[in-house]
Amino acid sequence: DRLLAFARAGGTLVFTGESGSLNEYRQPRAANPLAATLGGDRPATLAMRAYGKGKLVHVPRIAPGMKITPAAGWQFPASQWVLPENHEEILHAVSDNLPRGLSVQAEAPLTTALEIVRRPETSETLLHFVNYDPAHPLEPFRAQLALERAKVRAVKFLSPEQDNPVPLEFAAAGAGQITFQVPGFGQYGLVVVQEK
Repeated sequence: DRLLAFARAGGTLVFTGESGSLNEYRQPRAANPLAATLGGDRPATLAMRAYGKGKLVHVPRIAPGMKITPAAGWQFPASQWVLPENHEEILHAVSDNLPRGLSVQAEAPLTTALEIVRRPETSETLLHFVNYDPAHPLEPFRAQLALERAKVRAVKFLSPEQDNPVPLEFAAAGAGQITFQVPGFGQYGLVVVQEK
């Protein structure tokens, strides 16, 4: 009910497979409330539809990237941490349906994780990059950031591998966005965007 209320009020709800078919006790529901929003039958392909002031997006299934063989205690070794075969479809189901698009996009390898932190008290945005493949240092890559404010004072790169912050050149990339090149690094890098 809360998820559907969120969509009716103007939000975008992306759900996959049989989402909603079980209750909070993992028991099958008599009727799936999310399936009902799609007319009762779940489409076999990606489906989008308006719902109140918002939108529902259904990805019919998550296609495993490999056969999973759980270890003792249902733990999965790192060798089984793989993306689904249809990860691009899932990504676009989310990114293409956001009202303002993604906050940040980076052309880093899939072994790179990104966390974004907005600090309104200092007018800064922090982009934490972690390379989970330290045997292969990252080459420089392009990133694009949607701004909270209209103008940027400076963009800096910090890493434990360097003694001092490195100023980065940046350019406007459409309304309220900038692009910049993130220098290569081994395991961890931090970009600080200072806005006016």
